[in-house]
Amino acid sequence: MQFNKIIFIMNNKNKQELEFEDIDLFLDNFISYCESINKLNKKLAKRKIRNPNFPSEISENIVKYYIQKTEGKKTNWNIKSGDLIVNDKIIEVKAFTSNGPSSFGPSEKWNEIFFVDATNFKTKTFKIYNVKLSNNNEIWGNIKINSKQTYKSQCKEKRRPRIAFRYIKSQISNYVNKIFDGTLDKLK
Repeated sequence: MQFNKIIFIMNNKNKQELEFEDIDLFLDNFISYCESINKLNKKLAKRKIRNPNFPSEISENIVKYYIQKTEGKKTNWNIKSGDLIVNDKIIEVKAFTSNGPSSFGPSEKWNEIFFVDATNFKTKTFKIYNVKLSNNNEIWGNIKINSKQTYKSQCKEKRRPRIAFRYIKSQISNYVNKIFDGTLDKLK
């Protein structure tokens, strides 16, 4: 089974970056795993198995390959702090496969953030949105998480802000740019 190969790839300490083929294989395995869960759920009467979160190793590398292909900038994924580094800028990447919220660490730091809409991951189709605001930017900090609190106020309380991308987009639409809408192979 191909799944064993991807586990080796992810655990290989000598590997500095994942190749495009690694990401494609990992995505194939994730799709297969989710399809297996869906088949099992059809057999279960009451309790359902929840699909896992979309793997950050895939979404972060989707953004990495987008930046390298379109901007020609060296992008590092295998780093200690942040999701990606581009020219000393910390890049945060969030992916979603549903209308559910993304979760943010209260001390997460970034210079800009990308959102990967993976709602059509089973067809390897993705949308990438870029928001050129840092976590410290006043506009970002004032995003309403609920009727009483902002992103910044929840972070000050050391709470993890949770908000769906559609609510972020509706509040700061002037700063949200769709930069890619296509299949994974277009990033090769």
